[in-house]
Amino acid sequence: MDKTNIEERLQKEVECPICLERFKDPRVLPCLHTFCYECLVGLASRYKTEGKWPCPQCKMVVQVSPAEVSSLKVNFLMNTLLSVVTNGSKSAKPQCQMCTSQDHAKGGCTDCGELVCEACIASHKRMRATQHHHIASLDEVLNGGFIMKQPLYCLKHKGEVIKLFCDTCDCLICKDCLIVDHKGHDYNFTDFVADREKKIIKGKIDEVSKMGNDLNEHLASVRAAMRKVELKKHSMNEVVDQFIDKQITILQNLRIRLKTEIQLVFQKDSNQLTAKEIDLTARIEHVCGGVDFAEKVCDQTVNEADFLSIKKDVSAQLTALAEQHIEEPESVSGETMNLRLEYDKNYWAVADEKLSVTTKAK
Repeated sequence: MDKTNIEERLQKEVECPICLERFKDPRVLPCLHTFCYECLVGLASRYKTEGKWPCPQCKMVVQVSPAEVSSLKVNFLMNTLLSVVTNGSKSAKPQCQMCTSQDHAKGGCTDCGELVCEACIASHKRMRATQHHHIASLDEVLNGGFIMKQPLYCLKHKGEVIKLFCDTCDCLICKDCLIVDHKGHDYNFTDFVADREKKIIKGKIDEVSKMGNDLNEHLASVRAAMRKVELKKHSMNEVVDQFIDKQITILQNLRIRLKTEIQLVFQKDSNQLTAKEIDLTARIEHVCGGVDFAEKVCDQTVNEADFLSIKKDVSAQLTALAEQHIEEPESVSGETMNLRLEYDKNYWAVADEKLSVTTKAK
């Protein structure tokens, strides 16, 4: 694997999901997610009244007070990774821990518990004391294959290395603990107990892995069902759109038909009234023209002879106009005025109730 990719992955691995900085005193929650000690104290303090709070990553509810954060287990695997990042530098470029060359580490000796450069790897292979040591690659370090075999000291008895495990109390102990606090208890060496417990844990890993496979299958089924639901929803929306569009077209055609029928019914009365309007307008103009001309003849003629020469024609025209018959306006037919829109009020009142989507089979 490319060295740059390893370094980028390593940098990401040692980053706390809460503060987004390099882990400081990494602690493990019951859900097995890791965060900085101080970040967890701050998180627990926000929920101190409730006493319960969700893991920021998986949302599993944990019950840990600010004072109880110190009792959470240290993530020793994360501390191993942090040891690869040298001198607190922000660039995850591990250096050799076995010599003073400051060359970049190319792997880690699982027996010495230190990162080694190419020269130290070659030296390991040449020296009889180290030629059988296992050198893990940096990729193995990143994936948990590099285990620091550093001694673990008892917190109660200074200087005593912990090499025993009390089965009775389910805890690590040193030889002084065995004499003082664990007399008569069942105990064994840590390497024996670790092998035994690893077998138990691996059995549970197989069980949980199978559950993970089952969950993945269920997830695939759920996602397939979600796709079916989305397709069905889209299909139903199209059916509704097509139905409504069809009804809109029917109503628009109905609008045209009804207005055409109205136009035909009103056409007869409209034509008769229009003809009467034209006749009356012409007669009014005739009357007004005759009156206007007669008034001018009477008022504006200076020569009496001129007046008398035309007075007979004017008088005859005015007599004819005065004697013309004025007909009463024709009334609008009852058929027209009684026209109305007829429809089933009950149908339209409950039209929206007649439409629904249903799960009933046909």
